[in-house]
Amino acid sequence: MLIVRRLLLLLTLAVASPALAGVSALPATARAPRCIELAGGDAARARYIAARRAELAACDPAKPTLECAASWGKLVVASRDGGDPALAERYAPLFHTDRRPMARTPQLVRTYLHLAGAMEQQACFTEGEPLYRLALALVDADKPDPGEVADIYYALAWNLSYQERHKEAEATMRATLALRSRILPAGSRDILQAQQDIAYMLEDQGRFAEAEALYAPLLAAREKLTDDRGMLDLAVTYTNLGYNLASQGRLAEGEAMFRKGLDAAAARVGESDPMIAKGRTYLAAIIAKQGRAEEAEAWYRRAVAVLIRRPAMNPDRARAILGLATHLQARDRAPQEVRSLLRIAAADARLSQEFHTGFSRDAQAALRRSAPIYLAQVRAAWDLARR
Repeated sequence: MLIVRRLLLLLTLAVASPALAGVSALPATARAPRCIELAGGDAARARYIAARRAELAACDPAKPTLECAASWGKLVVASRDGGDPALAERYAPLFHTDRRPMARTPQLVRTYLHLAGAMEQQACFTEGEPLYRLALALVDADKPDPGEVADIYYALAWNLSYQERHKEAEATMRATLALRSRILPAGSRDILQAQQDIAYMLEDQGRFAEAEALYAPLLAAREKLTDDRGMLDLAVTYTNLGYNLASQGRLAEGEAMFRKGLDAAAARVGESDPMIAKGRTYLAAIIAKQGRAEEAEAWYRRAVAVLIRRPAMNPDRARAILGLATHLQARDRAPQEVRSLLRIAAADARLSQEFHTGFSRDAQAALRRSAPIYLAQVRAAWDLARR
């Protein structure tokens, strides 16, 4: 539910600081990557893989160069080719054991950041963290630009958050805010975003009242920004305050605030936007807690109708399907439909887990996230057996 609560985070990240353009806020080991996806039949991606392999074939691992490191990084970032792990092992030293020919260069820092982002896109958060820290070490050693350091801290904070290391994430986001406050004017978007993210991270620790206190000044500042991005940021703040209030048991207040933000966002990006559908699943959960089961079911079905068209690896799709299935289960309704829905969600979960080699911390976290699906499947079989 914590990920669902961040319903519009990706919409705001899509227009975030250009210093992290193309870099996910998510992570990889200080050695070869372990979570790499297949080309998946994408012809353009396959051609890119072939071109990068050709470049790497001309590289000598005993004499690392920036060009070789960049080619290896591009291969992982752009193709994330899981079909040849030996290739990643072979060229890992270009990145991690002898950086002398390319130390402290902007290109190497960018490559670390892009590689970390590629790992995070595959939910390999523990593998990305060391790469962010390596990038910070290189930047810090070379007359750092405070804005660049703040952006890396920002990405690292979200990395720690997705690893559920919430206190560390909060501290790192506060460091981001301190750096941005030194170099940016009060009320700038990047400062407001860091303030909102601190509220996220307090909520992740169950400190809802403390987080609620941050929303009043945040809303006052964001209500002054009247361009399209400013209005979308304001909508996100409304939805997250709604989540906060509902989490404190103030369901009617939370629902009203959540609807206000979600409707404002939908007016700009459309009802069929996946992030809006994702938000509707949380709205359905708030409504269900107030005993309005039929209304909640209708919102779940609207969300599933949009998200079922997302790729099988998309976690929001499985989450929405699970939400509808468990809502029906709680009312002892439609056991055959429930079982069919859960088969789809379980298949999605297994596909995601296949990208993890070994029982790493990331693999264990993926399994924990999938556990509610498997538990619901057991109940679905039980319900059908009783009939």
